[in-house]
Amino acid sequence: IARRNKRTSTKRAERKRAGKPKDERRMDTWQAKWKPPRPVHRNPCLIIGCSDEASLKESFGKFGEVKEVFAPKGQNFAFVHFEDKYDAENAMNALNGSEIGGKQVKVTDGKGANKEVAAW
Repeated sequence: IARRNKRTSTKRAERKRAGKPKDERRMDTWQAKWKPPRPVHRNPCLIIGCSDEASLKESFGKFGEVKEVFAPKGQNFAFVHFEDKYDAENAMNALNGSEIGGKQVKVTDGKGANKEVAAW
């Protein structure tokens, strides 16, 4: 009997949410509202538009201890590694679209695919 009631209630719930957009069908639970205590880390940062290691280290050093700056010769991008992986997220959000070394830069996650890096 319990099995039959469960099926009926499931079908009833499906009929209720059939006409609603996907966002409205989501349950309002603590799991849906929960945010991690620290942001998801994105270490290293990929900087497109500037490859001057000294100015990158200076700019990114304001957000935490920089472990390494790697700028391939002849390329228009660089990678910045932080000691604390969570500092990369703060730096990425703050410096994206800013000017470093006299050049406008785009700062993204260094682990993701990127066409400039793929061409290298």
